[in-house]
Amino acid sequence: MKWRIGDGSKVNCWNDNWLPDSLCSSVTSPQEDAPFSTVGDLINHSTHSRNQVLISHHFNQKDRHFILQIPISLMGQVDRKTWGASKDGLFSVKSAYHVALSCLNLQSSTIPVEGCNFDADSRSLWHKVWKTKTYRKIQLFLWQSLHERILMNKELFSRWFQTKGEDVCISLVAFICWAIWKCRNDMVFERKRWDFFEVAQWAFTDFQEYQNVVRQNEQLSMHFSLPSPMTARWLVPKSGCFKINFDAAFNFAKMVCGGGIVLRNHLGHPVKVVSMFMANVCSLLLAEGLILRQSLVLLKCWGYHHVVVEGDCKSVMQLQVCHASQAIVFMDVLSLLKECLGSSLAWVPRGGNNVAHLLSKKALETEYGDLEWRVWPKWLLNALLPECILPLV
Repeated sequence: MKWRIGDGSKVNCWNDNWLPDSLCSSVTSPQEDAPFSTVGDLINHSTHSRNQVLISHHFNQKDRHFILQIPISLMGQVDRKTWGASKDGLFSVKSAYHVALSCLNLQSSTIPVEGCNFDADSRSLWHKVWKTKTYRKIQLFLWQSLHERILMNKELFSRWFQTKGEDVCISLVAFICWAIWKCRNDMVFERKRWDFFEVAQWAFTDFQEYQNVVRQNEQLSMHFSLPSPMTARWLVPKSGCFKINFDAAFNFAKMVCGGGIVLRNHLGHPVKVVSMFMANVCSLLLAEGLILRQSLVLLKCWGYHHVVVEGDCKSVMQLQVCHASQAIVFMDVLSLLKECLGSSLAWVPRGGNNVAHLLSKKALETEYGDLEWRVWPKWLLNALLPECILPLV
C-alpha cells in the first residue's frame, strides 16, 4: 500500500511509503535528527507550496526529484492509502495478478514452482491467445488448454499457435480447435459421430460469421465517425453566459508545462486571458489536471458562476484517474466546482480549443510565470477574431 498525499498530516516521512516511485516508494535519505516527522511539515499550508529549505537540506537528490513531483492539494484534502501496484492507485484483479506473477518469477529463479512456467515463450504464447480475433469463450478455451485445464495434446496445440502467420489465419486455427473440442464432447457424451468434413465446415462457417460481424461493426463505426478534431470550431455560450477554455503544453525532458486559460462571453469577446508556467510536472495528464484546477481557482477569485469549463483532453474532462498523482487534483476540482455554483465541465475537440492551446504553447516556450494578458499581440488576435460574433472594440 502507498499513501496519497493530501495535507500530509497522517504520513510519516521516514517510515511510510509515499513517494511516486514505482521501484521504491519510501525515502532513501538518512533521518539524522530531522526537525520534522510528517509530510505535512514539508508543506507551507498558507501558500500551498513546498518548504524548499527543508526538502533540499534533509533529502538526497533522488528523493527530492520525487517529492517535488507530488501535487499539493489546494483544498486541504486528507491523506489516503492507495494500491501501489497500479498506476491509478486503485486495486484490480489484473494488478494483483501481476504482483503474484512477479513474486512467482522471483521464487522460480531459485526454487522450481510445480505447474507454473513463466518463461518468455509462454508469456508470448499467452499474449497471442488473448490477441486472437475470435469470441471471448474461444479465447478462454485456448487459455485453459495451454494451462492443461483441458485434456489435450499441449505440445501440438502450442505448435499451432506458435506458427507465424496473418491474424486471420490464427483466428481460423482458433475456430478449428474450438470445433474439434465441441465435436469430441459430442462423441464422448452424446455418442454422436462427426466426420472430418463436417468438423471443418462447422469451424469455417463460424469463422465466416465472426468475420462478417467484425466487418459490419467497422462499417458502422466509419458511418457514425465524429468530425475531425482539427476542423471543429469553438461555439459561443448562450446569451448572458460565459465559457472558459484551458489547455496544457508539456515538455517531458524538462518536466515542465505551460498553461493557457481564456474566459469569453456570448459574443466571443475575451474577458480574461491568462497563461502560466509550472515546473516539476511528471506527465501531460497531470499538467492538464493542474491547469483545469487553476481555471476553477481563477473563476472563484473572479466571482463567476454558471460557467462552462472546456478542455480537449477527454479523460481529464471526465475526471478519469489514469495516474495516482491526478487523484488529489481531481478531488480539488470537485470541491471547486461546488463553490463555482452551476459551473460544469465539457470536452471539446482540439479545433474548439485553439486559443487556449496557443497560449499554453507560448507559456511553455517563454517560461514566464503567471501572466494576465491585457494587451493582445497579433498572434493572439488572429486566433480570437474568427471566433467572435461581433468585432472586438
